[in-house]
Amino acid sequence: MAVLVALPCLISLINILIIIDKKDSDNKENIFLKSLLFLSIITLFICLYNLINYFLYENNLIFRGWIDKLYFFAGCSFIFLVIIVINFYLYKLMKKSYIQKFLSVLSTMASIFITPILIMWMMFIYAFTSYPEHTVYEHSRYLIAKVSTGFHHSTVSYYEPVNFMIMRKTSIPEERYDGSYDKYDRIE
Repeated sequence: MAVLVALPCLISLINILIIIDKKDSDNKENIFLKSLLFLSIITLFICLYNLINYFLYENNLIFRGWIDKLYFFAGCSFIFLVIIVINFYLYKLMKKSYIQKFLSVLSTMASIFITPILIMWMMFIYAFTSYPEHTVYEHSRYLIAKVSTGFHHSTVSYYEPVNFMIMRKTSIPEERYDGSYDKYDRIE
């Protein structure tokens, strides 16, 4: 599935790069093409992440937390770039008339209204999906402790580091304790 989306993105990425190379750098259409370029790159990254994540899951591996955060940031950027591209496309599509002026004002006002709501929603999602990771020495070896804090309980899952991007689930059972705090978070 991800390959079916990634291949057209790669082809459109190459086409956009060729078109940008032929255009002037001051042209407004060039800004639109650069937005499409970034949109294609982000879509390619999202598809690649999902494809690799599927194969990692099949082999009992997962990505480290910083890659998940990068994926979340790419998803947020994708949404904002789609809003920009839609606004620019609506502006270029309409002829110079009162309808175009009305629609451009309407789309700008909608973007101004939607963007803060999206930012707050994404911060809310990030707050509940971000799990801190700590490198700890427990059970006579170095492990990565991933702490999931809830409202009344917290859970610590242990992983073996494979490399700087991937970790493997260990046979050590998860620890669950009362309280909504990170027991590995030290005050310095």
